[in-house]
Amino acid sequence: MAKRKRRGDPTVQQVLDPLRTHCEGCGGRLWVAYANTRTVVTLDGPVHLTSKIRRCQTPTCALYHRPYRPEEEGGLALPHGEFGLDVIAWIGTPRFGQSAQWWIATTRLSLAPTTGEPEEPPWVSQK
Repeated sequence: MAKRKRRGDPTVQQVLDPLRTHCEGCGGRLWVAYANTRTVVTLDGPVHLTSKIRRCQTPTCALYHRPYRPEEEGGLALPHGEFGLDVIAWIGTPRFGQSAQWWIATTRLSLAPTTGEPEEPPWVSQK
């Protein structure tokens, strides 16, 4: 389904920088090679993320030009996701909570004898 209206401009801007500043392979300095930007919708509103990507610049290093992304980026949103993990969790909690209740009710009815009401499971009546 297509979007019908544009979401608001992000009011919060966050710059993410990798924690590692030196290469694991050669011990040389990792330089900021480029930056990726994207907007992620969180429960607090849209957030503009700028991720600084670092690379080793030593040609003889085994990890030469391998990108090092910010560690914090994976905790905010999925790699190509538009919504933050907090929004995904907020939507999933009632959805799967209701699903579990439906599953329990259906299972109880299927396990009930053909005549009469379903019996209470033993763990429910224990106090």
